[in-house]
Amino acid sequence: MAEDKRIRKTKQRLTKALAELLAQTSFEQITVKDICAQSSITRITFYTHYGDKYELLADLFRDMEILTKAQALTETVIGIDPSLEFFEHRGIREQLESFWEKAVTASGLSG
Repeated sequence: MAEDKRIRKTKQRLTKALAELLAQTSFEQITVKDICAQSSITRITFYTHYGDKYELLADLFRDMEILTKAQALTETVIGIDPSLEFFEHRGIREQLESFWEKAVTASGLSG
């Protein structure tokens, strides 16, 4: 069953807020309260959709993965190379990649 349009919109606002905050400060310093203030969404609503900020970050990574796959498909099908402008423009792509590498290393999943 498809996710309700209102739920998708709420989650999009939350991931956008997190991305905007990551352009300004490190993930470790960002609180759920900060995310809620940036997105104008209540903490109750946040916790309806996510258990913590790490679950929201996982959604942001999923969005990055989707964009990366879309980029590869676009390059293959029509021969252009679009970048992940959403993340690069906000100056957070490197920070997200760094955070991901730290998370993988800490989890013991690294090569």
